[in-house]
Amino acid sequence: MGSEVETEIWNLPAGIDLEKSSFRTLNIPGTGAEATFLVSGARLFSFTQSSTTDPARTWTWQNVIYAPSPVSYTCEVDPCFLIAAKLDAKEARTWPEITADLPEFTDDEKVLAFRDTCAKAIGDYYIANDSALLTWYKRMFVRMIIHQKDASYNVYGEEKRQKIHYAKAADFCTWVSERLQEEFVKLLPASIKEPRPSGSGIVIIKEVEEDYCAPPPAKMAKQSANQKRLEKAAKGTASIASFFGKK
Repeated sequence: MGSEVETEIWNLPAGIDLEKSSFRTLNIPGTGAEATFLVSGARLFSFTQSSTTDPARTWTWQNVIYAPSPVSYTCEVDPCFLIAAKLDAKEARTWPEITADLPEFTDDEKVLAFRDTCAKAIGDYYIANDSALLTWYKRMFVRMIIHQKDASYNVYGEEKRQKIHYAKAADFCTWVSERLQEEFVKLLPASIKEPRPSGSGIVIIKEVEEDYCAPPPAKMAKQSANQKRLEKAAKGTASIASFFGKK
């Protein structure tokens, strides 16, 4: 015992049979990095493996200390997100070509609805409908921010790469939250990339959901009494002597 190390999969939704599911490695849109995905019926999941260095997860057997097993967290992904990256406004492709990485979703009702909205048919070929695709991405950004607020994370914090609270992760927004905002801008068709989002927030989504787009007001540093008096002295409203408590 202890010679084999198995990956523990936490928070796998009920009803998912791993033996009847398929694993595959796909490129993450906008990053070029590869990730492992699980296809189970009409659902798609990604995995995030945690660190195994937590000493609290070590265990012993027959006086031998064993390192903790690797742990993977599942996170449901909207298949439309991966398929959207395959749409191009100039290069027409057949639907089987666009869904080649996820053939299980070729005839999925939700994916077909996405295709009919965000793609234009040219015979048996499809190209991106730029305006509809832009609207779809903007809604995706809004869902990302709404979810992060629900999970008590601040999108506009100093750390752009947000950690995910998996206990509250129920949809692909949690997976989206792990990515840098700039990476998603790369997914927008070239003809609609300008103006690019700027500053600490995502400017492009303000017209969609104003309440979730405005960054919080900047916090003003508290001034001590001495600092206030020194400031007055610098403006000529108080003398240097009064600053030091002299009259």
